[in-house]
Amino acid sequence: MEERLNLLNIDPPPEMHTINAGSFEFRTPYGGALFNNPIDFNRKYIKRCKRKGFGLEIEVYDSSHIANILEFVDTGLLQPPLHFSIVLGIKGGAPATVSNLLNMVDQIPEGSTWQVVTVGKFNLRTTVIAMCMGGNIRTGLEDTIYYGKGELAEGNVQLVKRMVRLAKEIGRESANLDETKEILGIKR
Repeated sequence: MEERLNLLNIDPPPEMHTINAGSFEFRTPYGGALFNNPIDFNRKYIKRCKRKGFGLEIEVYDSSHIANILEFVDTGLLQPPLHFSIVLGIKGGAPATVSNLLNMVDQIPEGSTWQVVTVGKFNLRTTVIAMCMGGNIRTGLEDTIYYGKGELAEGNVQLVKRMVRLAKEIGRESANLDETKEILGIKR
């Protein structure tokens, strides 16, 4: 936890920090480990981020994590609009299903921005559905190493170009860096 708090003092400072909204067992084919994100630590981290004027990205791996954040909203520690990353497909978190995505989006505070981060074989499906719903997306090799079924991706560029093309095909535009900062409320 101290190492995470030290991230608030690096130079140059990042413009945005991540709050992982709850603890869970992060499982892989090689075993599992506790992804420890205690509420008291998050409260302290949020207070320090706010004092320094950092933007916050809130990562939620299941619905209980959204409930944790809503408690911070109820107590005034956080004020909407907020930015959520809805992470699906991590073993130990919510599976990458359409119903889980819809359920989690319905729980976030009105006016908040959100993106879906889907890990694994349902990456493309869930990402496209999120774009159709008006959400933001993340793509890259961290989330999937495949471009198609059984076809390894050549790299991040190939995955990003596909998402830009698909976004245009459904009437969505990609935001540039300045537009993104404005959407996320990051100070220049």
